[in-house]
Amino acid sequence: MLKLMAVCGSLLLASDGNFYGTTRSGTNDDYGSIFRMTPGGALTTLVRFNGRNGQYPHGNLLQARDGFIYGRTIAGGLSDHGTVFRLTTNGAFAAIFHFDGINGAGPWAPPVLGLDGDIYGTASDGPGNGGVAFRLVPPPRITKLTQSNEVVAVTWYSFTNGVYQLKLSTDLNATPWVPVGTQILGKADAPTQVTANLAKGQSFHRMALLSWLR
Repeated sequence: MLKLMAVCGSLLLASDGNFYGTTRSGTNDDYGSIFRMTPGGALTTLVRFNGRNGQYPHGNLLQARDGFIYGRTIAGGLSDHGTVFRLTTNGAFAAIFHFDGINGAGPWAPPVLGLDGDIYGTASDGPGNGGVAFRLVPPPRITKLTQSNEVVAVTWYSFTNGVYQLKLSTDLNATPWVPVGTQILGKADAPTQVTANLAKGQSFHRMALLSWLR
């Protein structure tokens, strides 16, 4: 039996030169899908929504400055009120936010990418059922990591007035991560660099976004 795919929203031309889009139906569960299409027309289904990871993607996708592709579903998720999802150009998918009615529901309006690099959108319901506005802040993206003797230099793409902290751990399964050096105020949508002394033996580093100064 042939199923017709109802494409929802415009195609996104991503940084890898391919087109990305969503469908509202035509998958096994009829909950929608995300697909990638080459300029030559070769189509690959990357994600099939199953309700738990979202249901009925709606509207256009957008690619943020961190390189990820973002979108939303108007239903499904942990509370069946919709989700915000993130996708890599390699097809790695994650539902990163679940609406529960209190924090919003059914985000129909398309989100937009702000000048500060954050993603803004609206949803219905919320306290008093008057609707909500939300902001999604993409995580720091490390672009370069170099080592000279016992000193490591970390370069990451920062956002305007973001307060960052380099953290270290000698065991990925252990918590908490230990702060290294002082907190750093990120530059305006530009690469930022910090240097730190390495711990003896094996160690891991990550960059944490602590807060925003607005």
